[in-house]
Amino acid sequence: MIEKELVRKAKKGEVSAFAQLVEIYEKDIITYCYYIIRDEEEAKDLAQETFLKAFVNLKSLRNEEDFKYWLLRIARNSCFKKIKKTNIERKLISKEEEKTTSIVDEMLENERRNKIVNALNKLDKKDKEIIILRDIQEFSYDEISKILKISMNLVKVRLFRARKNLKKIIEDEYGEI
Repeated sequence: MIEKELVRKAKKGEVSAFAQLVEIYEKDIITYCYYIIRDEEEAKDLAQETFLKAFVNLKSLRNEEDFKYWLLRIARNSCFKKIKKTNIERKLISKEEEKTTSIVDEMLENERRNKIVNALNKLDKKDKEIIILRDIQEFSYDEISKILKISMNLVKVRLFRARKNLKKIIEDEYGEI
């Protein structure tokens, strides 16, 4: 695993190795932050903050193989800290962002997507987060377990509950889509 070796080198202080890790994970971290915050510039800032925190605290990482999940936890904490600090709930997709959100555009046709996104916005943050991780970013149950630091069974239970809540919101608002 080249990534594992890069983490080892970065832990020893090799800045170029850490720069390579940033290149590998930057898009994933920005995308994750974007789906939580719903602001492209803020997502980029939070990604930078995530990598800075990771660099400063890299020596505390015990297992090099867990780097990706450790990095996502840092990003997650940064995002929720930002939301809490500003106390602003952002919409998942504004009219302006609809044009540039290719991931969601590919998954759903416009009308159906908007209904689902509006319903997703009405979920609590834990339900919204787990649906984003599994259904939008397509992380495996195991990866979600590592990111959220919860058991795989709890991931499945929370995802089942979140999807059930989402379905109820959609049915209450739109009947069926």
